[in-house]
Amino acid sequence: MRPNGARNPDIADQALSLALDYARRTDAVQDNPFPPLFREPDAEFPGSKFILTTEDPDVWIDRAVRYFGPNETPMRRWIYGKGSPIGNEAVYLDRFKTHQNNVLELSKIVKTTYTCLAFNPEAGMGKNYVLFSGLIYRKILNSRMKIREERICIK
Repeated sequence: MRPNGARNPDIADQALSLALDYARRTDAVQDNPFPPLFREPDAEFPGSKFILTTEDPDVWIDRAVRYFGPNETPMRRWIYGKGSPIGNEAVYLDRFKTHQNNVLELSKIVKTTYTCLAFNPEAGMGKNYVLFSGLIYRKILNSRMKIREERICIK
C-alpha cells in the first residue's frame, strides 16, 4: 500500500477517517498513516494483531535522511512536526522512540496481540512484513533482486 494521504495538505484532520475507511476494506495494512494512529484501529478492530518493527534508532534515522532527503510532505509534518528529517534528526528520533515506547506500553495494558520483529540489516537488503489472518508473510529481497517468501506463524 502506498502511504495513504502523504501529500494531502489536510492529512492531520483526515488521517483517522482515511485510515479506518481503508482498514475496513482490506485484511492487512502497513505504513502511514497507521503507526501514529495505532490506538484507534486497536479499538476499532478488537482482536487484531499488530507488528511493531524495531531497529537501532541510529540506523533508522540514517536511512530516513537518505530516503526522504530534503523533500517535505504534509504527512511527515503531521507525524514528526517537521516535513523533512534533514536538520531535524533529533525531532524525528524523539518521535520514533516515543512511538515505540507508546506501542510497547499499550501492549501491556490491552489484550491485543503485539508482536515485535527486530530488523537486522545484515540479514538481507530489505524486508517487508504483511500480517494476514495470523500469519506473517515475510518477503525478503535477496542479493539477486528476487523475492523469496517465508511464512511465520504468530499466536
